[in-house]
Amino acid sequence: MRDDSDCEWLLEQIYENSLSCFILGKIKDHATLKGFSNYVHVVWFVEDYNLPKESKLYKNVYPMTLESIDVDKVEEIIKTLLKEDNHSVPAIYCSNSITKINPSAYNIILQKIQIFSEKKLRAYNTIQSLGFLSQKNIIRNIGNFLENQLSEKTKDFLQNKPIAIIGGGPSLDKSIEVLKSIHKKIILFSTDTACLHLAKSGLVPDFVISIDPEKRPDDYASFDVQIKSLFLSLKSPISWMKFNTEKTHFINGTNLVDQWLSENGFKSNIPTIRGNVGITAVELAEFWGCNPIMLFGMDHCISNSGKIYTSECPNTDDFKNQHELTKSAKTVIGNYSPSVKTHVLNDWENLDKLISNISRKVEVWNVTDWGAKFVNAKLVHPDKFFFENNAVLNKTKFKLQNIENNNESGYICSLVQIIEDILLKNKFHIDTLNSFKTCDNHLYSVIAKILQDKDIFKLFGNFTLKTTPLLMKWSELPQEKKDEILFETQSMTYLLQTTLKSLKNKFLL
Repeated sequence: MRDDSDCEWLLEQIYENSLSCFILGKIKDHATLKGFSNYVHVVWFVEDYNLPKESKLYKNVYPMTLESIDVDKVEEIIKTLLKEDNHSVPAIYCSNSITKINPSAYNIILQKIQIFSEKKLRAYNTIQSLGFLSQKNIIRNIGNFLENQLSEKTKDFLQNKPIAIIGGGPSLDKSIEVLKSIHKKIILFSTDTACLHLAKSGLVPDFVISIDPEKRPDDYASFDVQIKSLFLSLKSPISWMKFNTEKTHFINGTNLVDQWLSENGFKSNIPTIRGNVGITAVELAEFWGCNPIMLFGMDHCISNSGKIYTSECPNTDDFKNQHELTKSAKTVIGNYSPSVKTHVLNDWENLDKLISNISRKVEVWNVTDWGAKFVNAKLVHPDKFFFENNAVLNKTKFKLQNIENNNESGYICSLVQIIEDILLKNKFHIDTLNSFKTCDNHLYSVIAKILQDKDIFKLFGNFTLKTTPLLMKWSELPQEKKDEILFETQSMTYLLQTTLKSLKNKFLL
């Protein structure tokens, strides 16, 4: 995309189909910018005195001098450029000068670019790989959500009760012995990835949380004994509804269906899912007033032996393309070493920020022999763990509430009518779609007309975001891809129809 063979770069991070790029640091001379003429936008971070006047000759170049920006402004600039391209992220070019002039400032800028780029790539890849699966789960779960939406009245319900948030990081192999010694004194809140390790160790968690579309209970959990509470998202597989639990609670998310439900009478409660399963668990613990909040297996880094998950995590050898995650890992500060490699840079930063913003009256302990550092958490090595509270918790009282007045308020009846009206309005296009056995050149326009309906657009959410860009390239798609789009779109419309029938049977008859 650029021709600058005379310029040597300390770092060139180029992504496929990048339309824009970041330049960090002083360049050889202003003529170097000619090599970036094919980029739509070029954001150049540089010192004011190293900015050549001739840079204004290039209309696609936007110089940002270090003297005129702060961290918040940097984040705003990065997010703005990332929004310019729906399907890729900007390339990054770092000059050799960044190691000599303002290295700390450039390090912050580069880390911010990598964090936000990683977040966007993960979101885009998730939509492409899981857009159909997650949206199938969401449509199926609408009725379960309406009945089991976690109530805001649970705020401070567990005031000053100690809680352990248990993740699936490799340090859990060591810290599991601590949990065995204190499990009767604290609430055990397990993420899905840690469930099998707890079961093998003879521990039954009080709470379990799973919010990802691909994690099924058959693969992640095995409990003969009933747990007290299960926490899910709309994206969670429907099979979790058969899990052995006293009570199931659905937490609001930020996907398009959550927004659509909020617009139609089911307001989004606090807290809301804004991160991964571990971050969500910590936010819930803070919301309930728990203290201290103890983190176990929340490593957010790769172990010395290259492990990402505890030895009991399912499919450890190839789980989530472990090799690829390791290869793209970034360096962050460690608990027991100056630095460690993290494969989840964005998640680590978000949890670190969350812990830093938790009330100073609440203690957060990080019980681990490894891991990435959380600056405001109290670091406790498992061999030196001490918990002075000897009282056994009476856990029979810990019954969290769901919203109980959805049906009585008439919101469900209203929602059922809205979905029925949506299907009637689009009946012709849906019937036409379902008459196709294989694809022809007319099909894409039928699918496009269905997805253009503002309500269906939101109800199909990630599936819409996955499919719409492909419709733009319809003539370039292989036949098997077209057939896949046909099958998935037919499946989505069928699911919406069966969901309507289920809601009628459940709430109106």
